[in-house]
Amino acid sequence: MANLETLTNKDIYKQYRVKIEQAFQVKMTATAYLVQSIIEIGKVCLEAKSHNEKLNVKDKKQLWKEFTENLPISKASISKYIAVAKHPIIGIKKYQKALPPSIYTLYELSKIPNTKLEKLITSKKIHADMGRSELNKLLGINVSTKGIGKTSNEVEILSLRLPLDIWEHKFENIKEDLIQFLSKKGILYE
Repeated sequence: MANLETLTNKDIYKQYRVKIEQAFQVKMTATAYLVQSIIEIGKVCLEAKSHNEKLNVKDKKQLWKEFTENLPISKASISKYIAVAKHPIIGIKKYQKALPPSIYTLYELSKIPNTKLEKLITSKKIHADMGRSELNKLLGINVSTKGIGKTSNEVEILSLRLPLDIWEHKFENIKEDLIQFLSKKGILYE
């Protein structure tokens, strides 16, 4: 009788495992859709930003301000969405089930050089349930109580000063190029 109960319990747990695996597949598919949605938001933000940059009207800055104020995302997040959308590895569909569906974590991932990010994804060190704190730990970044991330083997070497007119009018234009340059070199920045 004990064997019958054991078989029955094993069968019951097998059914639970199958149900969990099915639900997990639904979760992974939903995660991929969320990541794709984040990428799509970034692509549309990039389109809108490019359109705004091409405008040759006096109130171009005001138009952009009004546009960004009425979005369901913050102005500060727009550049994050764009960086994620531009990243070639994050854009690969086969990896999207494995990526965390958070704009903030994806943005941090977009700073990792392409080959390193791909290795981290394929080795499953990056996964859909990963948050920024786990990512920071993986990358060796210790976050202090002040929220400034530093690795134990980095040196602060420069700060960037820009003329006010560049900051106000042109910084967004060069910011993405600067971010990509630093990321390709494996340089963390704050």
